[in-house]
Amino acid sequence: MKMFKVLAITSVIALGVTAARADLLVAWEFAGISGVTAGSITSTVAHADMAATSDMEISRGSGLTPSSNTGGYAANNWSQAGLDLDDYFEFNVKAGVGFVFDVDTVVCNLRRSGTGPVNFELRSSLDGYASALDSFTASANGLYTNSLSSISGQSDVTFRLYGSGAGAATGSMNLGGASNDLIINGSVSVVPEPTTLAGLSLGFLAVYGFRRRKVRS
Repeated sequence: MKMFKVLAITSVIALGVTAARADLLVAWEFAGISGVTAGSITSTVAHADMAATSDMEISRGSGLTPSSNTGGYAANNWSQAGLDLDDYFEFNVKAGVGFVFDVDTVVCNLRRSGTGPVNFELRSSLDGYASALDSFTASANGLYTNSLSSISGQSDVTFRLYGSGAGAATGSMNLGGASNDLIINGSVSVVPEPTTLAGLSLGFLAVYGFRRRKVRS
């Protein structure tokens, strides 16, 4: 029995399993932005086991118009009614080769004009953006945290933050403020090699067979 326990513990270590801990996976900081910023922007900082910052970008949906802002990634022409599937900020999260990630929270530093959107939904590519992972109302500027539990064991996920309920087409919203403006927190783990899994399986079977023979004798 002791041998079985030792093998089990060794197997956990070999698989790279660690205690759950929330780390910064990737973040965007828009402090250097001014004026109208068209197109996408690459991430600013990422965990060492995630993909390169240049491989993770934020962009706008086709229904939005880039708007002028200092220190924020901005857009106007948000829906003045309910959800419009073309009105969103899109950003992707990607693990490095040989790793997968879990997402715990997505933190957005929102700033809006007096007629900017107030209703928000976070969706993902895992179900084709069909359903909301989280939703919230943001009538004031500040940090808004989306707690997630369904994003685990992934290597590449794209998120969309939809906005609606604007007071006018000129109403704007941006991600900006002090420190990082869009933050994805979670954990990263190693993907076990097939040969490692096969070796561990054989080890368990060998110990099981040894114990059965010992009991019979």
